[in-house]
Amino acid sequence: VPHKTIAFDIISEIDPAAQQIGAVNTLKRLAAGYTGYNTDGYGMENGIKEELNQSLSESDVYLLGAGGAGRAAAVQCLYSHCSRLTIFNRNQARLQTLLSDLAPLSKAQDIEVIGRSTEKTDFTFPENALVINSASLGLKTEDPLILPASSFSTPIKLFDMIYNPPRTRLMETVEAVGGGAANGLSMLVHQGAKALEIWSDSEVPSDTMQQAAIAALNNS
Repeated sequence: VPHKTIAFDIISEIDPAAQQIGAVNTLKRLAAGYTGYNTDGYGMENGIKEELNQSLSESDVYLLGAGGAGRAAAVQCLYSHCSRLTIFNRNQARLQTLLSDLAPLSKAQDIEVIGRSTEKTDFTFPENALVINSASLGLKTEDPLILPASSFSTPIKLFDMIYNPPRTRLMETVEAVGGGAANGLSMLVHQGAKALEIWSDSEVPSDTMQQAAIAALNNS
């Protein structure tokens, strides 16, 4: 759980964007069978625009994590024409697999994609960089940072996909030096709204869903 990659391998038709990601999170049943979509990248991009007033287009993006969520984020960054994409991960085999899978798309878009290990701790993000955390590290309040605090010593923009807890240690570290940070609740809302649009073939009010999500978290 979730079965995003298992579903990808057994349904009859895949949306082109989901094909690049290699996973689906939304299934629509048609007469000929299921069509699979992935709305994670869409949700992330709209969350970043909404919460950080930042476009992926022409942004120098630094992605933390190369798992399933990281893969969707990386594909969306390339589709949206970021200026450069740097991916950090601890497991180098998984990182190299992702870099290899992204190579055709990065070449087609003429975008440089760089891999870095989180074990090398001498890196500092440049000022105003867009950092996206797709790693699960931070779900627990006692979790360490994925990189040392010194890596976040300049003001950056951080989009942390984690939404519970609503403020992570990583967000607090970024804000302490004057950076901007947002959690992933808006991503959850926008990817859910997109899924409802796919199912219903009609526009869905994401602001109503956002209010409901905030209320639910406040009551949890």
